[in-house]
Amino acid sequence: NLLGFAVTSRPHADKIVQKSFLRISNLQEILELSSFRKKQKLHIKIEVDIKPPLLRKSERESFFVNRCGEIFPILKHSLPTLFAGKILAILQRPYARGRDYYDLIWYLKQKIPVNLEYLNRGLKTPKVKNLGELWERLDQQIAKVKPETILSDIDRFLEDPSEIKWIE
Repeated sequence: NLLGFAVTSRPHADKIVQKSFLRISNLQEILELSSFRKKQKLHIKIEVDIKPPLLRKSERESFFVNRCGEIFPILKHSLPTLFAGKILAILQRPYARGRDYYDLIWYLKQKIPVNLEYLNRGLKTPKVKNLGELWERLDQQIAKVKPETILSDIDRFLEDPSEIKWIE
């Protein structure tokens, strides 16, 4: 019981990225939300990488969010570091996730630079010497992925269903 919320958790701790699902069953009563059905549960998935690359102070940013009359301090990775983390996932995950490629396209369209230092700290394979070598490795990895794998995972993220043609 956390702050009056009835919370249950079922951790999955058998991998480097550990997952847990929190289920909050009495959210409607505590927050007096009329839009929630009675007995409806809120499910939150939490994933924690237990062996992330070392994060330097310069690779994170802090800011404050003001919500519900409270001020919350937030610490987050910089966009170049997040981009490097996404590339690490694409290069090292033993399976393909369409959302990784969707995110990759977003970072490229936004012209976010890659934090090569962070990327190299996280690589299990030989280090990347420059961006040209990185794009080569990504090209090789992308060539191994079947478009159906990407499509089946990202179609629910597309605001405009016609965007699917970019991948097909």
